[in-house]
Amino acid sequence: MISLVIGDKDASELASTIKWSGSYSQCARTLSVTLAASPYDESIPVIDASPGTPVTFVMDGQVLFSGFVAQRSRSTGASTLSVTAYDRGFYLNRCEIVRQYKDTTPEAIAADLCGEFGISVGKLASTGYTMSRNFIGVTVYKAIMTAYTLASGSTGKKYQARFDGENFTVVEVGANETTLVIKGGSNLQDASYTDSIEQTYTEAVIYSKDAEEVATVENGLSSTYGVIRKVIQQAEGQEQEARDKAAETLDENGLSQTATVECLGNVQNISGNTVVVQEPYTGLCGLFWISADTHEWKNGVYYNKLTLSFREMMDEETAGSLPNGDGS
Repeated sequence: MISLVIGDKDASELASTIKWSGSYSQCARTLSVTLAASPYDESIPVIDASPGTPVTFVMDGQVLFSGFVAQRSRSTGASTLSVTAYDRGFYLNRCEIVRQYKDTTPEAIAADLCGEFGISVGKLASTGYTMSRNFIGVTVYKAIMTAYTLASGSTGKKYQARFDGENFTVVEVGANETTLVIKGGSNLQDASYTDSIEQTYTEAVIYSKDAEEVATVENGLSSTYGVIRKVIQQAEGQEQEARDKAAETLDENGLSQTATVECLGNVQNISGNTVVVQEPYTGLCGLFWISADTHEWKNGVYYNKLTLSFREMMDEETAGSLPNGDGS
């Protein structure tokens, strides 16, 4: 059973379509609703839904969304009102800060910044990592994710920021007890898989500022795909940095794989969580990470469309600078 409340009015019976969506790179989740409306038919209740109006969406007693209207669209020629709402991640993406932190953990930074803007905090992933960083004109979200990105380099873990109702949370990305199995003949409706080498590099050649070849880094794919070369110029005294960039380029530009599935709805299927897919025709068999998700309720049917990643995903940010001004 679902319940949609806009302002102080129950709009559940007026909603023909409800979409609840998000992605690993967006702190704010979105609720898009199409409501019955008419400038002429007085039997249809009027839902104002002006920007700033509170919105709550509940399913089976669980609050899936708590936020506010950001945009509404209506027309005398249409019999619907379209509403777009965001959760409180909107404020984290829009509010900029000036802050200096010294030997502070990412979770302490997150709690401090949320406190400044009156945002409730839930569980924040503990990292055991401390950092020093200056943030000037940086959004709250980028500051928090920069802190967790730096921690990720130390812990080897990936982190996802999102809201649980009204509470801001940061969770470790990984399989857990909520991981759903999606398979044909059960809950799978459609699956698609694309692999491509259009963005692939098989080697990176490092050159000095004098155009002398310093090193060649390979990823072993040239025997399969041929030589596809990336040139990297090394700054003076930056040999290791250049090698790191070469390795990163080859890693990020290996075989490109894109996968999506459509399945019967499950509220646990949100970005940062995992699913197990068993679909032999497309080759989608195994554990996948959800990088983007759309949940849709329409005509009494609830289903998901999920974009899947073959590895853990994290919105890595590098905002701010080191206190001595040497970093970026």
